[in-house]
Amino acid sequence: MRWLPTVVVLALAVLPVTACSGGKVAKCEEAFTAAALSVPGVASSEWDCNFSFGGGWQRGQVVVEAATKDERRHYGITPR
Repeated sequence: MRWLPTVVVLALAVLPVTACSGGKVAKCEEAFTAAALSVPGVASSEWDCNFSFGGGWQRGQVVVEAATKDERRHYGITPR
């Protein structure tokens, strides 16, 4: 599972630019969520997209499954 963050970043980096252009916020959020959830080990994903002032940003929260104490420690996951 050490490769999981790299895979998530790569999957999100290859999203089509058209999915996140033209003020189509819902389409952008759906595309980022689908890309993150397509990675094994991702439990949930929520995204916000904004296209104000000629630019934009994407902000996400991705929750990964960690089955062992070593995996939790590696990802910095602490019990709630």
